[in-house]
Amino acid sequence: MMAEGILTVNLPVKGKKWWKFTVCMLAGAFCGAGLGHTIGRYLKHSHKVSHVSASDIGALTLTAFYIGAAFLVLWFARDRMRLARVLEGKAAEVSASDEEVRSFRYQALVMAFAGILLAAPLLSVHLSSGSYVHRTLFVAGIVPLFAAQTFYNFRLWRISDEFVRSSMMATAAWTFAIGQGGLFLWSAAERMKLVKQASAWNLTVAMMLLYLLVGSVMSVRTARRE
Repeated sequence: MMAEGILTVNLPVKGKKWWKFTVCMLAGAFCGAGLGHTIGRYLKHSHKVSHVSASDIGALTLTAFYIGAAFLVLWFARDRMRLARVLEGKAAEVSASDEEVRSFRYQALVMAFAGILLAAPLLSVHLSSGSYVHRTLFVAGIVPLFAAQTFYNFRLWRISDEFVRSSMMATAAWTFAIGQGGLFLWSAAERMKLVKQASAWNLTVAMMLLYLLVGSVMSVRTARRE
């Protein structure tokens, strides 16, 4: 579930504006963390959820971030000149093309789906009766959402230019390299009973957080070179 939209976090930042981009990213991260923590505490103190882990809080934080970012990207895409200034800087004179508008809309969809998918397993426990049948139905509902997110991810890849594609590939490669190394070290420590066993849910949330962090760093580095 790669939310390529933001990990093209690659809302391109021109020239020396990279530091403003960094401040906005950090502010968004803190706001998302606060919202995720608040929702997590609510779920923890509800009658249907007995335990909310750090991974659950992380998933809810990512949900808030992705959905908020999806609205922001969609807002950019609603005005062609505004979108052109985002892509080319304030000196842009030609409005954004149909392909650029479509790309941003796909990014918004991909990020919205990613946020919903991360929140769904947690909210399903809270909204359902907790029975096996209800949990099975929730999982069955997640499958088409995941399929739709995957479809728009591929669509985004197909319509993106070479610069965006190379950025996506670099982000994925660095995430894989760092994640693989971290997973090996944790597994080794786990095998020697030095750390607790990590669940698939913990690893998934950690991977998504790492992917977002790597994508943000890649975007800032790209902006500083321009």
